Amino acid sequence: MAAAGYPTYIASVFLIWSIVGLGVNLLTGFAGQLSLGHAGIFALGAYGVAVLMTRGWDFWLAWPVVSIAASLFGVVVSLPAMRLTGVYLAVATLALGEVVVKFVYEWQSVTGGAGGINVPRPTLQGLPLNDAGVYWIILTFTVGLTWLAANLARGRTGRAWLSLHRSEVAAEAIGIYVPVYKVLAFSVSAFFTATGGALYAILLGRLSPDPFTVTMSIYFLAMVVFGGMASLPGTFLGAAVVVVAPEALRGIRDLQATLFGVVMVVLMVLAPGGLAGSWKGVAEWLRKQHQAG
Repeated sequence: MAAAGYPTYIASVFLIWSIVGLGVNLLTGFAGQLSLGHAGIFALGAYGVAVLMTRGWDFWLAWPVVSIAASLFGVVVSLPAMRLTGVYLAVATLALGEVVVKFVYEWQSVTGGAGGINVPRPTLQGLPLNDAGVYWIILTFTVGLTWLAANLARGRTGRAWLSLHRSEVAAEAIGIYVPVYKVLAFSVSAFFTATGGALYAILLGRLSPDPFTVTMSIYFLAMVVFGGMASLPGTFLGAAVVVVAPEALRGIRDLQATLFGVVMVVLMVLAPGGLAGSWKGVAEWLRKQHQAG
């Protein structure tokens, strides 16, 4: 991508990761279900749209088909959550996510395997969109899905998820049917993540399976931890850290991974409740100082 378009590219990646972060936060921050398989769902969204578009489908038709299919896959991913919790659930979801990536590698006739696959650009009135056009599509999706996530979080579903997060036994005692809300959390999260993958595909224009690793899943989870569990605004702060920090350290490539790790540790120590929680703490302290004055 040309240097002039690089800021637009970084802004697009930030928005895509924010979309995925919203889905992960609804699942983990609100519903308390730990998943390390979201890189596989992200790949499912990206490759699903890529394969359909290379076969003549329009993006606006391919995206809902793929994202709804990913939601159904989320139902499958949720099945271990009926019996497993914590690290055991994380390992189970990791295995399911790896199955998707393995499938991408092996089904070369469709996905291109390790060699990758070209992704056509979406069109508007028959003309392919440029980088700026793709950015506006991504921004539109971000606004719409943020609105959806906010309505889910502050509604009955969000309250049920928070109750589930605090105690499944207590949630059942107040009439919440836990299995249904677990399945719903995984399904909604998969929809958000697959949509992010679909947007990632049209942004890059070419996909290879290399990025869709467990490291990507860890970064998705890190966004939620950095930004703040059960905080939708915090998701955007976490995405900014995960996307922008490596860019700021790009000039020292040999130490990039090490310094990024240091940044993560420092944030975990100084802001254990996430950046959103720390900001609330600062705002509350300033309010008290103002009242005292």
